This record gives sequence, C-alpha cells and structure tokens, in this order.
Amino acid sequence: MAAAAAGAVSAVAWYGLPALHHSRQSPAARDHAFPAQLDHGRIVALDSTGYLVLSDPSGAHRSRLSALGSTGQRAAAAADGSYLWLADGQVVSVRRNGTASLYPAKLPSISNYVAAAPSAFSDHNRALVTLDGFSGYSSSQNPVSVNFMSTGLSRRLGIADWAAGDPQAPGAFVTVAAPPAASSVNQQVPPDAIAELRDAGRPVQPLATAAVINRDLRQRPATPIAFYLYPNPQGDKVAVVVHPTSGSPQDSGLLLLRRNGRLLGVGATTGMTSNPAWSPSGRQLGFVTADGSQQDLRIWAIGGRTAIRRLPPVTGSYQWCIWSPDNASITCSAAQASTWVVASVTGSVLAPSHGPGFPLIWLPSARAR
Repeated sequence: MAAAAAGAVSAVAWYGLPALHHSRQSPAARDHAFPAQLDHGRIVALDSTGYLVLSDPSGAHRSRLSALGSTGQRAAAAADGSYLWLADGQVVSVRRNGTASLYPAKLPSISNYVAAAPSAFSDHNRALVTLDGFSGYSSSQNPVSVNFMSTGLSRRLGIADWAAGDPQAPGAFVTVAAPPAASSVNQQVPPDAIAELRDAGRPVQPLATAAVINRDLRQRPATPIAFYLYPNPQGDKVAVVVHPTSGSPQDSGLLLLRRNGRLLGVGATTGMTSNPAWSPSGRQLGFVTADGSQQDLRIWAIGGRTAIRRLPPVTGSYQWCIWSPDNASITCSAAQASTWVVASVTGSVLAPSHGPGFPLIWLPSARAR
C-alpha cells in the first residue's frame, strides 16, 4: 500500500483570508437580493476544470482553492463533510473552523481504483470503500474493498455492481448484478438482483431482492431494474433509488429500508431525477422528481409528511442536492453544475443562484461553529 500523502501538510485556510472576497458577482447576485435566511455558511464545489472552489450559497462570493491543483472531475464527501476523496487520489480533511489539509491516508497502490462515490467513507470515516481494478461505470462486476486509512490494510468485500460505505462499520451497502439473460428490452444499464450489507468479518445481510422492490414500487413483476444505495449519515437507514434498465426516468422510484432490510416507506414511485440527499440528522431526505418539464423538490420527513417545492425551469434536470449543516436549507444543482437553487426546509423561501460548479460540502457559518 502506498501513502497518498506523507508527513505534515500545511493547512489551507478558507475562512478569514483575503482570498475569499467579492471577486466575482454572479448574474443572480446582481439582479436579486439573495434571501438572508438562506445566505449562511460556505459551499465547497468542484468546478469544470477540476479545482475546488469555496462559495457562499448565492454564488456571489467565491474563491478557488488553488493549492491542491486540478483534482479531476470526480469526488466523494464524507456524510458529515469532514473529508473529501478526490479523483487524483488525494484525501482532504475539512475542519469545522474552515481549514483544509491533505490527510496522510494510506490507500491502494493500484492505479485503476475509484472510491465508491458518492458515499465512499465507512466506519465513522476511518475507512474508504473502493472499486478496485475499475474498468468503467458500465461494468457490473467490480471488486470491492474497504481500506483503513490509518494503516493501509484492506479487506475484500467481494464483487458488486454498486457500493456505498457503511457509516457504522468497515464495510459497504452493495448491489449485485443479475445473471446475464436474453431480453428483448433495450437495456441501458445491467439489471440488479439483490441489495446486501457486507461488513468485514460479519455475515452478509440481505436487504432486498429485485422481486421485492418490484412489488413495493407496484411495478410489473420481473421488471428488470437497477438500484443504487444511499445510507443516511448514521447508517441505520438506506435509501434505494430504482431505475428500470431501459433508462426511462418516468418509471424510476425511491424506497427506504432499515439497516436490516425492513421497509420503512416509499418516497416516490415515478419520475425521480436526482440523488436522494440525507439531512445531517438522518431524519429527512431531499430529492427531485420530474413530470414532463416540471420539476419538484421533495423533502420527506421520515415517518411524516413530504413537502413539495416547485423548482425554476432549467435546461435538462436537477441531479444533485446537498444540505446545510443545520438541517435548515438544501441546495440542488442542475446538469449544468453552475445552476443552483437554494431552498429553506420550512416555509416557502426558494432562490435560484449561480454557483461555481458541482456542490460537495456545505460548511457551517462562522457564528455556528
């Protein structure tokens, strides 16, 4: 195993430096007074050139974090925002006081591995789940490992189609591809057979089969589906995003399971376009659904009601959401990652903004630290 970074690394300050200034005002900031109740904290984003950028939610004030260089177009954030894995293999420690530094993590020495983004961190952020010998996102036969960042030791977790780190233990929530079968249906992605929880040193825990998910979403029996797992920050619940292998978003859905596989509820049975974003408390889930050209942000209070907010029209669809650390606001970005919309969880405040790129982490405001 090779260390991704060796020795002490100087921290890069993000708060209180002259680098964070009114260097650029977006059109949204110039034309509208951004709601004060939404304009708190700072968002770490990945821009189109692979640089990390710090921005306020309005997108008006931003600063590029140049010290890390261009890191590539893929990143994975820890659920609590304390770490980032970057496509160039760096692991960045992000502190609540607004500083960041390279973390001297020991990661696989193989060249073609990727972290199991977007949920790569495992075991209370002590380990990183990776897809080893990665051959592309069309592959459904990926060797999965859990890697302990402090020691460089790894444990193999078997072959899987998709993996997401288990926040509670060294392991991963995974999906397993269905055996190849002749089909007259045009399949854009391989179908999955079962979702499992695989923790190192423990028996495999089955969560749900494709047949059970078909039933819970009231789909036609034996509908070929692919599903993707998103555990909440506490690791006691997992959201399951379901897409038919034909690729039609109108037949997609979302359901929620407990860690042991017990069904907690169905959040959407059709038209889901974004990832499900867990609130830091693990009690709310935000996601976007589409009905034709109309897109809605849904905020599901687990065990309670779902609030629906109509979103401004965009080219394409909203595909990614993140929460503020106080559970009070949510930001969603469109396929063009600089198009953001920021919404309050309670009330009706919603504002478009022009961010610097793909949002990764929302840091607390200075007064909240």
